[in-house]
Amino acid sequence: MPLRHVSLGACSAMLCLAAAMQVQALPEIRLWTTSNEVPVYFVHSPELPMLDVHVRFRAGANHDGEVLGTASMMGTMLRRGAGDMNIDEITETLESLGASISSIGSHGTIEVNMRSLTDERYLEKVLDMLILILAEPTFPEDQLELLRKRRLLQVRTQNENPGHITARTFRQAIYENHPFARDAIGTEESLKAMTVKDLRNFHQTYVGSANMYITAVGAVTEKKMTVIANRIAAAVPARRKASRVPEVPPIDEPRTIRVHFPSKQAHVRIGQPLIEGGHPDFYALRIGNHILGGSGFGSRIMEEIRVKRGLAYSSYSTFHTRADKGPFFAGLQTRIDQVDEAINVLRRVLKDFIENGPTEEEVNLARNNIRGGFALGLGSNAGIHGSVDKIAFFNLGTDYLERYLDHFDGLTPEKITAVFQKHLDPDRMVTVIVGDEQGKS
Repeated sequence: MPLRHVSLGACSAMLCLAAAMQVQALPEIRLWTTSNEVPVYFVHSPELPMLDVHVRFRAGANHDGEVLGTASMMGTMLRRGAGDMNIDEITETLESLGASISSIGSHGTIEVNMRSLTDERYLEKVLDMLILILAEPTFPEDQLELLRKRRLLQVRTQNENPGHITARTFRQAIYENHPFARDAIGTEESLKAMTVKDLRNFHQTYVGSANMYITAVGAVTEKKMTVIANRIAAAVPARRKASRVPEVPPIDEPRTIRVHFPSKQAHVRIGQPLIEGGHPDFYALRIGNHILGGSGFGSRIMEEIRVKRGLAYSSYSTFHTRADKGPFFAGLQTRIDQVDEAINVLRRVLKDFIENGPTEEEVNLARNNIRGGFALGLGSNAGIHGSVDKIAFFNLGTDYLERYLDHFDGLTPEKITAVFQKHLDPDRMVTVIVGDEQGKS
């Protein structure tokens, strides 16, 4: 029996056993809207006297405008001063309550996360702090300068990291002028130009109930969570509803981009845009990618490139869903003198899988492995909340977790192959090579 079947089968058995031990039932997701039409997704989890609340706004780096990095900086700055409190006072107050509040801006959202004990003596004060941070951020100039210096250093460090250069070059190549091509933290030029006014403008434009949704997991009743959600939703005005991201244009022809980098190792990515979140073909792509390159030593890519030929320590494939077509890519890291051979093997594996698909045995083993991993992912409040956040962002429906595994049952090798051929074209992929002594072409 081939090595990948042994590894994948053993892994499946262990995951399924662990899942059966850890997860007894799927969480029940309750959905309602606040008095000002903000969606609320809630899971009652009484095991620990804790409540986690995530407040999301559907605007991020995709809505940066001319000053790139504004959403990310604004998101981080929310917690660094609010009302008449500075960052030290906010931190000390939260620590005294045994609570935490964090904030961040990503490509698609502004996120503010709260964790508190459910005891009323603590919870009400933490909620007051959350609302103050959402409604009255002050964006202190000294904190902006501190973060600016840190992010400029981060950008410069990334410019010396071949892995980051590979990811950035690939992203820019497959998305070109689309907002998905941007680096969320911005550029040296935009960070130097950014002002407090830019942060305030973004907050006053997008941080409002028109773009808000709330997810929560914890040991409070649904009635109590309704009161909490109404308080949070009423903390900010409606603001402007964020526009949808534009459609991702297709790649018409293959491209190879070589970026010179003084290294003994070459980093490689090959791929193209794939599907958006909530697409019905996700499940066939999920199980197919698991077989192709998403399961470590159980995957075809790893076996052909590392096990059989020793061309790379790590090789893989993956895909991410976004508001529009997220990226699919296969990648590896290898010595400069064997990068062309490794790329040729990787391309052959991709082409063969897209054209001929998986075997029935591979599909059965992958399906069992995915089942176990799914169950394990719901074994903690953090895992449950991560799934609920995804369900809310992509509007997947409160019964998504109940339906999830059923989507894999009817998938045959033929159906998976048809979906891969529908969405992926090996002759229209972008290849990025960083570390090739040939330089950039």
